[in-house]
Amino acid sequence: MNKIFKYSKLLHWFTFLCLLLPFFYTGCKEEKETIQQTEIDSTISNIETIDSSVDSSKLSNEPKETIDKTDNSRKDDKEEMPSQIISREYPFLRLILVSKKDTFSGLAMLIDTGKYVTAFSIFLYVLLSILGLIVKYIDRNAIKPIVIIETLSLLCLIISRPISYNCEILWGFWIAVVLVSISTIFDIYVFTKVLENKSKGFA
Repeated sequence: MNKIFKYSKLLHWFTFLCLLLPFFYTGCKEEKETIQQTEIDSTISNIETIDSSVDSSKLSNEPKETIDKTDNSRKDDKEEMPSQIISREYPFLRLILVSKKDTFSGLAMLIDTGKYVTAFSIFLYVLLSILGLIVKYIDRNAIKPIVIIETLSLLCLIISRPISYNCEILWGFWIAVVLVSISTIFDIYVFTKVLENKSKGFA
């Protein structure tokens, strides 16, 4: 049984080495967007040269105003937090979430920070993984909390994304997911073995 616990700790240490591998690439989608934008700009310039006979005054009045209005509305939507949107759509929740302008309750802050969970989940994964390793060294009989902590750390690793969100998942990330999954499954196996030994001891 001591060898099994040593293997569990060793496998846990190997999961930290996966942090040195490439996880995400954040430049691919941005480059594609810039290429598409340049293509759109070039087509627009070509259309403008072809349609030079069209009256410019008609094009410059109403369409620009409508575009400016839509752009301003989009900016306002981007600036609004989820709790503000909810309180606007459901007025009876306004006193609970946003009672006054720029006044947020604790529940509103919890709702608003929910969209940033994936950005900070890699930090939560490392924190939970360190906590699980510490518990293994302090009390190896506390295998049930270890399994719970490692399951949560695996979940945080799976949902983790960079802050930019425009990313491509690389091979290092999948190696880390596989290795952490193996470590979690191995600790579940250890947990079942501990339960079997306890049942045999009480029998």
